[in-house]
Amino acid sequence: MAQRINRGTLHRFLFLVLLFCTALIYVWQQIQVVKFGYGISQLKLQIEERENDNRSLRMKLNNLGSLERVEKIAKERLKMVNPPPENIIYLEK
Repeated sequence: MAQRINRGTLHRFLFLVLLFCTALIYVWQQIQVVKFGYGISQLKLQIEERENDNRSLRMKLNNLGSLERVEKIAKERLKMVNPPPENIIYLEK
């Protein structure tokens, strides 16, 4: 009879250990899900910031490379002038 009590107690103990391990794995899994959720949110914010930076830089590039700006700098800073009409040579296509 002592063996039956010990065997029954052992089965209960193993069942409780298994139940505890299952609960522990479940809690760990839920923590990982929340952790990855925060990570994804952070990455989405970074993507949005980079897209805004990209938009801003494209606008700046368009402004800096505009022909009007280049002509203005050439005339004002570099003191360039348009050539007189008699110095212009037109080529046929």
